[in-house]
Formats: sequence, structure tokens, C-alpha cells
Amino acid sequence: MSTIATPILADEMPRLPEQSEYTKFIAGTTEDAIALQKAYWGDCGPLLEAIPEDSLSATMEPKKRRLAIELLERGLCLPYDPELSLRLIEAGHDQKDPRATLLLGWRYWYGYGVDADIERAKALIDEAMLAFTPYQTSVTTAWTQFLNGRQVPDYVREWDGWFARQVDTEEKKVLFAYHLLDGALILPDGRLLGSRPKIASKWFSVLSVKNYEIQYRYGILLYAGRFGEEARRDADYMLMRPARCHFLPAVMTMAEISFKEGLDGVPGGWENAYIWYRVAEALGIDVESQLRTAKMNLSPLDLYGNDLHLENRIDIWMDKGSSC
Repeated sequence: MSTIATPILADEMPRLPEQSEYTKFIAGTTEDAIALQKAYWGDCGPLLEAIPEDSLSATMEPKKRRLAIELLERGLCLPYDPELSLRLIEAGHDQKDPRATLLLGWRYWYGYGVDADIERAKALIDEAMLAFTPYQTSVTTAWTQFLNGRQVPDYVREWDGWFARQVDTEEKKVLFAYHLLDGALILPDGRLLGSRPKIASKWFSVLSVKNYEIQYRYGILLYAGRFGEEARRDADYMLMRPARCHFLPAVMTMAEISFKEGLDGVPGGWENAYIWYRVAEALGIDVESQLRTAKMNLSPLDLYGNDLHLENRIDIWMDKGSSC
């Protein structure tokens, strides 16, 4: 590792302004933000009560850690200590804090406290930027907030312009999510990103809000195990949402899954299959043969002694559609 913080970079590290527009993003709580403002005016007492010097460690609560990093790197209330700050940044990165990952990428880009490594920096910047993408079409804001006055690498500007072009329509956003899942995303410098199922899942989750077709597509991908076996258990819930709102592909899929696997993966879910096929029939789909098979496999209790129960459930599923 190179000498920590070259003098030029250390001198260039800006002191936070008294009324920083990013204070609320640096401070963990409203109380911390007030304490930070007092520190600018020379009163470090409240801030050091919130973050005692002997509490600085890799296991700090994330919001406290972010504030501590800024203080250590700028020598505000805490001694200037970019080496300790680097350890806290690395701990945050290990704990999947995108803000820490962003700072670590910045350090590798400029060689601030570490040996400069552009490829490593790019990988970290990609990871951090992608963490923000499901929720906004521009990531410059996040970068500006969390770097807080640090010089912005050219690669970040390229990344942001590239990303904005990728998602400037709803159709492109859906395609972007599929590319994240399939590993077909080509980054601004021409590298292939590789599959990122967790981020893709967040994209589909955000895009599916009040969009029955995306809910259905997301449910199918979950059911197919594309996001891992643990996430697969969410498939029924995701498919149920558009099915209850009478999105026909989802209705038929719920019927077929029930027909094939039954409730909770137990084969022979004839009751649920029968109900969903009845809903499909009411929506104008020809499912006569499927209904006949499902009805033949209903237990006598379901078919005769509990027929009113079945009819009530069918009425409920039909009524659900009118409330969507």
C-alpha cells in the first residue's frame, strides 16, 4: 500500500461548508445533523457525544460510520486520520454499503491512501452505481451527495450518461432489467457486466408496482428460479397479484401451477386449480377440458359437502378484479 493520502490530495480535500446541502446525507439522524452544524461553529461537544472517539471501529452502525469517515478525512472534531477512515470505508464496503463502495472506488481511482488501480476502481464504481439504479434514472445525484465535494472521476460522468440513455423509456427499463439478469449489459467502457440477479430483482420489483404485466413476468422468473431458490418462494405471491386483478396470463398460470404442484408444492391442488379455471371461464377463456379434469379429481367433500365453500371462493376471486 502506498503512503496514506498524498499531500496534494490531502490539501485538496475540502472542508465541509457551514450549510452543506448534503449534511442530511452525511449525518445519520436529525440530532447528528444539528451536532454537525454546531461543529462548524466550533462546538464539537454534541458531535463527540454522538460519535465518541473511542467508538470508532469497523462494527460501527452504518450511519454513524459515514459521519465518522467525513470527520476523520477532513479533521473536523476528530483528528485527521485517512488511514482509520480507509479501514471504516473498507468495513462499509464489506457490509454492502454502496456509499462506502463509492468512496473506496474513488480512492483507488486517485490513489488516495491506496495504490492507484483503475480497473479495481471501475469495478467498485460499477457496484456502487448499480445499487442506486433501480430507484432513479440519474445516479449523479447520489454520487454528488456521497462524495461530498470530492473530485469526480471521468468514468463516473461516462457511466451516468450511458445509464441515462439505457433507461430513457419504460420499454428500455424493462430491457435493462432483463440484461442485468442475463449478464448481457455492456458497460460504458465496453466491458460485459455479467449477471446481477439481486439488482435485477430490485429492478423488476420497482417496475412491477401497479403494472400487472411486469408483476406476471417477475413472478414467472421467480418461479423458474432465476433469482435463486430462496427467492422462488415469492413466486406464488407475485403471480397472485395480477391473477386477482384478472390479468389473464396470470390467471391461467395460477391454475396450471395449482394443477401441477398443488398447494405449497404438494401435487394435486385440484381445488385451487378448479377455482382459477372457473375464473378463467368467467373471463371468456375456453377451459372446458381443464375444468372437467379438475372437477373429477376434487374430493367428495369438496365437490358435494363443501360446494358452497368453493362457490364462495370463486365469487371472492371474481370480486377482487373489480377493486383493482
